[in-house]
Amino acid sequence: DGTFLSAARFIEDREIPLMGVKFGEVGFLAETTEEGLDKAVTSLLEGKYKIQKRTRLDIKVIRDGEQIIDVDVLNDAVINKSALSRLASCAVYIDSIYLTTYRADGLIVATPTGSTAYSLAAGGPVVYPAVPSIILTPICPFTLTNRPLIIPDSTMVEIRLEGSPEDMVLTL
Repeated sequence: DGTFLSAARFIEDREIPLMGVKFGEVGFLAETTEEGLDKAVTSLLEGKYKIQKRTRLDIKVIRDGEQIIDVDVLNDAVINKSALSRLASCAVYIDSIYLTTYRADGLIVATPTGSTAYSLAAGGPVVYPAVPSIILTPICPFTLTNRPLIIPDSTMVEIRLEGSPEDMVLTL
């Protein structure tokens, strides 16, 4: 899956299909195994394939009014504190309307593809890839009422860091 995600990052938003091949032990994104590769390539060359579109996140980071990052990701964006003993405070807005402030070890914003990765390990749901959605999963939330949330993928999610944002880390 790591190789697949690296390839997806490399092609960005260009219309280039990818086919995953499982060579190791784990491969959620693999369509075929090493043993089935010859048959899969033959089917591909004969035009006997189906392209499955996947939701991607268009991540923009704005600091002091200036956009410093604009990248598409296939799996997830993770915000967390660099110091393990401190909580992250992330105020979340959905289509410019305040939702809540997550006080947790961090916050995962995932696609259905990313729902089987870190989001799942943090207690988030597994979402079928064809379901057009975004998953918000707090990492070890400080309150019992902050649970994972599934929203439409047409939604704009804005996260404002509160407290000491200089200690925050964003992983894409």
